[in-house]
Parts: sequence; structure tokens; C-alpha cells
Amino acid sequence: MVNKTRAMVMLMISALCYALLNVVARLLNLGFEPMTQTYLRIFLGAVVVGMIFSRKIRWSRLSHIPKQDWIYLTIIGVLGYGLMVYFISMGAIRAKLLNVAVVYATITMFTYLYSLIFFRKKFRWSIMIILFISLFGVAVLASKSYIPQLDHFGIGELFVLISAAMGAWYAVARKKLSTYLNNAEISFIVMSIASIATFLLALISGESFSFSSFSIPGVFIGLLLGATLNIISTYAENYAFQHIDAVVGNQMLLSENIFALVLGLTLYKEVVTPPELVGAVIIVGSVYVMNRMEKG
Repeated sequence: MVNKTRAMVMLMISALCYALLNVVARLLNLGFEPMTQTYLRIFLGAVVVGMIFSRKIRWSRLSHIPKQDWIYLTIIGVLGYGLMVYFISMGAIRAKLLNVAVVYATITMFTYLYSLIFFRKKFRWSIMIILFISLFGVAVLASKSYIPQLDHFGIGELFVLISAAMGAWYAVARKKLSTYLNNAEISFIVMSIASIATFLLALISGESFSFSSFSIPGVFIGLLLGATLNIISTYAENYAFQHIDAVVGNQMLLSENIFALVLGLTLYKEVVTPPELVGAVIIVGSVYVMNRMEKG
């Protein structure tokens, strides 16, 4: 019971970290363009992970990783991590913090769809119906109308939805990896691949970079806060899911929506409209029900 209680506290802390990471995206936006801030955040995270878990990383083994593992590590690094962070950062800059947290909860839906394709998961009409209800909730929230209007669909919410679709690749490809690498090694390699991929995309897109941006207080705070939050959330989740059921844990992570609502109100005076609130309830309710059905 003590371990379960601690696990629940850890998941609440992790949920708060996720909500705060969207604030980090806004802070870094003061000095860097979206793709540039993405590779800086991830590169800093990779350096910190390499330093903290250096004893757990078997450096000599990294040059002998199986080719098939490299394929899945690349998918995780580019799609599941790099592009996921980029699109959710774009969403955090343009959408309300609550909307970002709520729409990203649809990652559960995308994970289910990918599992149908790659793991031949059993098809269930009940879950598909819930999925469509959830997407309807996204449309209501993003268009801020009880009757969804595509021409009013918020670009920020669209970016977050794409981010959820990208992030789901992490879970799917992670299950395909062999046992050759441990968690510390996987984290370090994935973040390294993600930082390189997003750096190249920043160059291709022509984003500018200025060292003077580091002198901006908000940017400096954002970098330190981002690195710290990533470490805390990773540790908290690893501990929590060792002592608590995965479905219960995922349900508790939905508390990120509460933290996002509070942060949006206190830091940015973001007021949630009735249609947005209804859409949020539909999405979170759908994800909650789906998680319960998956457990059953």
C-alpha cells in the first residue's frame, strides 16, 4: 500500500511536469523558432541523461546494436520523440494549455489504431465507436462550437492532434525492440537520434539561430526547467509503473488536464469557453472509458 501510494504521488508529479513542459515551449519561443527550440531541448536532455545514467549505459555495446533495432530506434527517435515534441510545441504556442493537454490525451486512440495494424490486436467495434466520439470531442473543442465547423478548426489543436499521432509511434515501436538494450541506453539513443533529426529539419527549413537568445531570462529559465522536468517525469513514471497497474496509472496521468487548466488561468488568464469545456469532457471521458475497456 505504501508503494502504491508513492506511485500515485509520482504520477501526479509526472502529470504536473507534462503540463509545465507546455509552458517551457512558450518560454523558449521568446528566443527560438519551433524546430530550433525542439532540438535544443532534446539535445540538452540527451546530455543530461548520458551524464546521470552513464554507469548504466554500456557504451561498448552501442556499436553492435542489431539492424532491426536500429530501424525501430529511428522510428521512435524521429517520429515518436522528435516530431512529437515539435508539433506539441507548435500547439502549446498557439492553443490554450488545457486544449493542448486534452487533445494530446488522444494518443491512446492512435496507439490502439497502430496496434491493430502492427500487432494484429483484436478489433472491437465498441472501442472504435469511442474513438469516433473522442474525435468528435476534438472537433468541438478545436472549432469552439457545439456543431463542429472545419473552417474554424484551431491550428494549435491540429498540431497537438498530429503530435499525438506521432507520439503513439513511441509505444508501438518500443514493443518491437529486442532486449539487447536497457532503458537508459534506449533513452539516450532515442534522444540523440531525435536531436540530430530535428537539427537537420531546422537547417532544411531555414530557421535562424542566435546565441544572444540565451541571454533572454525566459529562454534561459525555459531550458533549465525543460531539462529538469524531463528528468523528473521520466524517473517518476518508471517508479510508478513498477508498483501500479498500467491502466490505473494512465488514468491518473489524465490529471494533467487539471494542472493545465490551473496553469492556463493563473499564468496566461486563459478562459475556457463552454464548447471547449464540453469537448474536453467528451475527450477525457472517452479516453477514460477506453482505458477501462482495454483493461477488461
